[in-house]
Amino acid sequence: MVQDIGAGAGFAGERAAGDPLPAGKPPTWRLVVTDDRDPAFHMALDEAMVELVRTGRVPPTLRLYTWRPRSLSLGMNQAVREAVDLEAVKALGVGLVRRPSGGRTVFHDREVTYSIVVPENDPRIPEGVMDAFRRLTEGLVAAFHALGLRTAELQTPEAAAPKSGSPVCFESPGAYELVIGGKKAAGSAQARLGGVLLQHGSVPLSYDEAAMFRLFYFPNEAAREQARERFRRTATAIEAELGRPVRVEALKAALVEGFSRALGIRFVPEPLTPEEAALAERLVREKYGRPEWTFRR
Repeated sequence: MVQDIGAGAGFAGERAAGDPLPAGKPPTWRLVVTDDRDPAFHMALDEAMVELVRTGRVPPTLRLYTWRPRSLSLGMNQAVREAVDLEAVKALGVGLVRRPSGGRTVFHDREVTYSIVVPENDPRIPEGVMDAFRRLTEGLVAAFHALGLRTAELQTPEAAAPKSGSPVCFESPGAYELVIGGKKAAGSAQARLGGVLLQHGSVPLSYDEAAMFRLFYFPNEAAREQARERFRRTATAIEAELGRPVRVEALKAALVEGFSRALGIRFVPEPLTPEEAALAERLVREKYGRPEWTFRR
């Protein structure tokens, strides 16, 4: 059972009765909650945290956040006009930003997004990219189990779906992504930046399917409808699986519990440092808030 947490509340990664405890006192990482910020700030803060973790000025960090306005994030190498319908983005008042990580476009709406920033040489992080991805995604699996979704699991490489030409991230689950009954229920991307691992991902409670498929670019309506039908077969969300509403705070608590169990660490809630907040604001002005970055491709 998980408990709700908020931006000012603490959660130290308690274990359920009967779970084995690690030998000795578990190491601590920082927990930061930054809700309802705009998309440029969120991506700028991820990069700012990478810099401060790299130089040892802040410890490894789990950040949980929500978006305002609801937003699209582009993969690092996506071409904007091949991924999103810019007229629909403007008409629906949706934010748009380019991530520092790869992958396809994600619609951040009714969800919690997580980011983990940790040195690559941390003993809890395997060396290989896919091994590290698998290890961190085990935290998502544990979080879903804490919510009662016991059938959540990692997609095996053998069952991973081939990439389609669609811009929609959730349309095809890749190796070691979280699935329920073969359907993708969370999407994550990873970047290695100067000896620091950044993994961030979207954990949706539910989808606004009508808005999503209006926002993504398709060459014609037939292609849009085909992608929509594939999405219905290959993607799911927490509330659809549980058959009931779930509070954002309950999902946050489950994510903290899940990563604590998977990594064997304890989280200590802390605010942003003035230095990383200032660096994030500078990165908004100089990079993530500028069209030269968003429309670089």
